[in-house]
Amino acid sequence: MTSSASSDEIILALNAAEDRLQAVLGKAGELFCSREVSAPSRGITLLPRAVQQCLEEAGPGAKDIDRIACVRGPGAFTGLRIALSYALGLARSLGLPQCGLDYLPLIAEVPARTVPGELWVMTRARINTVYLQGFIAEPEHGVRAVSDPAALFLEQAARILESRGAPLHLVGSGLRENQDYLVRHLSRARFLDRIWDKPCPDTLLAAASRGTYTRDPIEPSYMRPSDAEADLPRIAAQRGVDPSDWSATSGG
Repeated sequence: MTSSASSDEIILALNAAEDRLQAVLGKAGELFCSREVSAPSRGITLLPRAVQQCLEEAGPGAKDIDRIACVRGPGAFTGLRIALSYALGLARSLGLPQCGLDYLPLIAEVPARTVPGELWVMTRARINTVYLQGFIAEPEHGVRAVSDPAALFLEQAARILESRGAPLHLVGSGLRENQDYLVRHLSRARFLDRIWDKPCPDTLLAAASRGTYTRDPIEPSYMRPSDAEADLPRIAAQRGVDPSDWSATSGG
């Protein structure tokens, strides 16, 4: 069974898709409190603390939360797993519905309305790999996607962007990490300021307010193979295990 949030329900929205963790508390159109912290490799300790600080500052206790929304990806594997696991544990313990939010449309929501033509969101996946999706703002439809999200090698992403005929703007952590390469290979693209690289608290809360909620766990959107699987031979060697025996040893 699915449902939408009413205007008076309190929503907790979480985002740990990249290094900056976000926790937002509020109702539709009314932000109570937000916390944002740089949390590479520390989300498991900082996320519960950020949520608790929001609850203490805003007033209501955990029992007053009505719905929980969480960014489901694409993004960092560890951050997504931590946030989704935390959201699931909190939802199950309090008997609350959950909603998954897609990360790239969240980044596009505000800047796409301020630039002519297309806005493409490019976030870091891993070295020489990015997540990419294009958007355009239309008066009658708001911001809509002009492509499906994809995990691409940097060279593939550059070819797609260079082939677009419309005026083109680019934003996101994948731009920052690969800007020198993109400057050389994109002749028409304009790069937005890094201030637009992540969704603001109001955007996160608004998306959570519009979302569809269910009692089922949120399905992550990883969009590419985990680095862990590719790294298994090295991990096995460090532990003195024959890689061919790894699956049997690990119970896989």
